[in-house]
Amino acid sequence: FAEVSEMKADKNAHVFNCAQRAHFNMLEHLPPVLVSLLWCGLQYPRTAAGLGFLWVFSRVLYTRGYITGEPKRRYDGATHHVAEYGLYLLGLWSSWELFNGKW
Repeated sequence: FAEVSEMKADKNAHVFNCAQRAHFNMLEHLPPVLVSLLWCGLQYPRTAAGLGFLWVFSRVLYTRGYITGEPKRRYDGATHHVAEYGLYLLGLWSSWELFNGKW
């Protein structure tokens, strides 16, 4: 990360910090999303693919907004939360169906 003094002196240092934060944020969310995508795809492949596409597309919008350095632009791709939680709920539903012998 760039130091505060560097960010005050150079706008590119602030943009670099924003890009790093967006990247780390994506890395934090990626493992549970991939596991949910795999699990949901076993029972509901089309729905899982649609939610996966929405998540990736929204993450691109989120990252592009985040690296502008303007706090309000971070919400450009906030729909990735909808896709992410949709995958989690669909994964829970798939688990419930497996538990009840409906697979």
